[in-house]
Amino acid sequence: MISFEKQILFLLTRVPSISIQQFIEIYTARGYTQQSIRNAVSRLKKLGYIEAKERSRYSITDHGQRTLSAVANKGYYHYSNQWDGEWQLVTFEIPDVDRAKRYQLRNQLTNLGFAPLHKNTYISPWNYVDEVNRLAEQLELQSHVTQMKGQLQHFEMTRERAASMWNLDEVRSSQDEVWVWFENEYFPTINRLKEQKDALQIFIKYLELGERMGGLAILDPMLPEPFLPIGWRGSELMSSLYEQFASLHHDVPEDAFYYAFMKG
Repeated sequence: MISFEKQILFLLTRVPSISIQQFIEIYTARGYTQQSIRNAVSRLKKLGYIEAKERSRYSITDHGQRTLSAVANKGYYHYSNQWDGEWQLVTFEIPDVDRAKRYQLRNQLTNLGFAPLHKNTYISPWNYVDEVNRLAEQLELQSHVTQMKGQLQHFEMTRERAASMWNLDEVRSSQDEVWVWFENEYFPTINRLKEQKDALQIFIKYLELGERMGGLAILDPMLPEPFLPIGWRGSELMSSLYEQFASLHHDVPEDAFYYAFMKG
């Protein structure tokens, strides 16, 4: 699911329903075409993530809620969690006839924060049992996926090994790019919009900020401190972004259409 579609689901968790015209108003302001917006809404409906209880007015389904929860559960909170010293392993053996599903499974495990230990064995320090179960169910791979939890016996995880397994140099590069955007582009723009009291454009920056946070949350495995490179600023960055994300509703009038999406 692309970030645009995830964001539509996120908005639908904030209000009972949204009309197609309201989606068009929001996303044409972000540069999307009307047709691309309609296509995204149609795809989400076809997949069962949203439904139209009224004509051209959409609500999120239970399936959509569960799917979004699995995506959103990997929040920056892992940086403040105490690691219990055990690793979660996911192993799978999927027939070639289902190779597309095998690719999806690997991709989604990586998005959750797993790294490949062997060809069909993935590892994470954090507990994603429920998320992996939901993923296996969605892909109809329950009989091909096995989960385990325990301690590593045949080698010791080090900062260097973790940096290689989780491609932390690439993650840090992406974090640096977001820092530059946040300090040099976001702040000057949002301060100007606040002075102008432009509710729509503040909301647009809110959505952009959310996308940046979501992109980082997917890239960053948020490993326990003993496995992170010295000088790692992942927690600091996510905290700074979230502080802004959670406070922007103060700069939008409560009677504005966008306020309901931003508060909470």
